[in-house]
Amino acid sequence: MTTRIALFGLLAAASLSAAAQNMQPGEWRFTTTMTSPMMQQPQVGTTSKCVSKEEANDPASFMGGDNAAGCNITRGERAPGSYSWTIACEKQGVTGTGKASFGLTDFESEIRMSVTMKEGGQKIDMTNRTVGRYLGPCKAK
Repeated sequence: MTTRIALFGLLAAASLSAAAQNMQPGEWRFTTTMTSPMMQQPQVGTTSKCVSKEEANDPASFMGGDNAAGCNITRGERAPGSYSWTIACEKQGVTGTGKASFGLTDFESEIRMSVTMKEGGQKIDMTNRTVGRYLGPCKAK
């Protein structure tokens, strides 16, 4: 279970990293749903983030860069409103591909990955979908 939670956070970060380059600065809410044939039910998590103008132009500054949690994220094809990437986490036995589509105020991504468990070598396939919505200016602290 702990591995799933860590991967959940990692994949959300990878998704955000890919999309943040064209995001509207301000308060965003991201909901991520992870599914797998090995899980009885989807795992869902929601997070909010105040994205500054600088962060929106440099997602690596708040998402862990291209090597989040010891993973290599390879940037793929980019077109207006879409982006793709691959991810490889040798220590965790994770490989996958991702794609995102976005505008100034909305974001959707999907990552399909395989995890090879260290104990027993069992392979687990997972899908991670993230939906983001711009909420408005950042809240005053």
